[in-house]
Amino acid sequence: MSIGTDPSSFPRDAEKVNPSEWFRRGRSLHTYEKAETLLLPRPSATVWKFARSETMMNNTLIYRSPDPSRASRDVIRRSRASLRGSMIAKVPAFPYPRVIQFESMLEYRFLCMTLVRPDIHDILEQPPAIHYRRGDGSDASHVFDFVVTLSSGERIAIAIKPADRVVQRDFVTELGCVAAAMPKHFAHRVKLITDEQLNRRAAAEAARLVMRSRPQLTEVAA
Repeated sequence: MSIGTDPSSFPRDAEKVNPSEWFRRGRSLHTYEKAETLLLPRPSATVWKFARSETMMNNTLIYRSPDPSRASRDVIRRSRASLRGSMIAKVPAFPYPRVIQFESMLEYRFLCMTLVRPDIHDILEQPPAIHYRRGDGSDASHVFDFVVTLSSGERIAIAIKPADRVVQRDFVTELGCVAAAMPKHFAHRVKLITDEQLNRRAAAEAARLVMRSRPQLTEVAA
């Protein structure tokens, strides 16, 4: 079962969307709005005052910070070699919106394309390291990029790498050693995702959908 979303399920105008519209280096994605929204006319003072009064009469809303990331290590934000950041998301396993970190553009694409899938129950980024033994007998450790839990209960350990690096480093062989040492409770199987599977058009449209459905960080005061 593939984790990536089928590009054919997205509108054709997805190619006009640039994922960088929702990303600034070292900052959370949820703090930015598309430029078009800034051009909308503000409501008149009378309308704004009425709407505010109605909200306060019905409910008293308070802001609540999102739950922190569950990653086993913090993402180093400053990097000239890759795109890194975080976003706020809500999946069924989260009791409240939570911060999810990513360490590359490929991880960001994968995350957006995964969040719009209806069969996703949980997403864990940077899970605890798996200790394994290489083919030459030396000890090593590997941290998967994500562990995705489907609604069916199946857990999939995700490794994301550029296709050229997979070939250069013979990463498939290394990943086989990691899979052999992986505890059964960690994941049911391992899946390798490359840039060839993370279609830019599909990822761009997924990013748009994620931004449109951002979880609210306000709740009614008790």
